[in-house]
Amino acid sequence: MPAGLAHGRSLGDSTAPVKLDEWEDFQCPYCDMYTEQIEPHLISQYVTSGQLEITYHDFSFIGSASDAAAVAARCAGDQGQFWAYMEYLFANQGTENGGWANRSLFDSVAKRLGLDQVKFDQCLADPSMLSAVQASTNQGKQLGIQGTPTLFINGKQYTGGLDLSSISSAIDAALQAAPSAKPGSSPASSSPAASAGSAAPSVSPAAS
Repeated sequence: MPAGLAHGRSLGDSTAPVKLDEWEDFQCPYCDMYTEQIEPHLISQYVTSGQLEITYHDFSFIGSASDAAAVAARCAGDQGQFWAYMEYLFANQGTENGGWANRSLFDSVAKRLGLDQVKFDQCLADPSMLSAVQASTNQGKQLGIQGTPTLFINGKQYTGGLDLSSISSAIDAALQAAPSAKPGSSPASSSPAASAGSAAPSVSPAAS
């Protein structure tokens, strides 16, 4: 990931004309596919150019291990490493409720990223972190979210296929409609990155 893009649980220019809110569960296999196969292209195609800001939200509904993983990622975020930690968790994802999201993995990722282990341990034990995860999940339910990943583009729920071409087209449409779109900027849907996602499975964003 290019340096300087992350600020908290958001990625990109806070003044970007298009906002992408992604609601995910760390145990969701479709979230893993989205994070590893689609999101990197969105970052290189739109975030680095200042056209898109991505914000991650917890929608932790698969099981208690989902809550635990979300807490661990938030604790990494307290040390400025949310996005890297999030990517490691998805890269090491196992089966749903299969026991892979455990303290051993959380600590190994923290060590790999060079986190302060004492601060990380204290954060994991802080009940307010779990409360924050649950509050985020409840907020998602109030928005009508029923599964993950669910995406909102400029406040409107995305209902297309979970493939790069479809998501890019929706972002391009939002860019054209945004009054603050940069003069001379053009949609990047015809870029090589967009065509690279054509082989991704087309499923409902709320499939998990």
